[in-house]
Amino acid sequence: MRDVSSWKRFLGVFAIALFCQIPSVLADGFEVAFFTLEHNRANGVLEIVHRLYQADVEIALSELEGHAVVIEGAPSNEVLIQSYIDARFSLSTPAGETLNTHWQGMELNAGTLFVRQHVTLPQNFESLVIRNAILIDTHDKQVNMMHANIWDQYFRRDFMAGGVVQRLNLAE
Repeated sequence: MRDVSSWKRFLGVFAIALFCQIPSVLADGFEVAFFTLEHNRANGVLEIVHRLYQADVEIALSELEGHAVVIEGAPSNEVLIQSYIDARFSLSTPAGETLNTHWQGMELNAGTLFVRQHVTLPQNFESLVIRNAILIDTHDKQVNMMHANIWDQYFRRDFMAGGVVQRLNLAE
């Protein structure tokens, strides 16, 4: 569990990222989602938080399922959402070893879906391969913005059609 100071730091970084990047992306008609990766030194895991708009997820799931999917008031959809996220988001080593993400749950708040996962990082790793194709198959101009804090190194990447796989080099 995240302590209060790291939670405040996460919210501060997230707010700055929103303020600085949203206007230019939205002006071009892009759909935007966010995710953060933060190394939790206390328990040695990489915490992952996806911030997605409810309507965008419902469109994607409805297209996938072939019928209207409504997230609010249907807790049974959590399994469907987890399956959707797991099929489109992954972390791996440069050698291709997929890291096992653990579902921590989700929360719907004012039209925004927060999905939480975590992964145990391998010992002495120097880079991480990230694949994020969430919503890209149903939203032509989808941009998934990443902010990461790993070992006090900060990274920012954009994932979109044609660029759903990117590498973070931590040895720099």
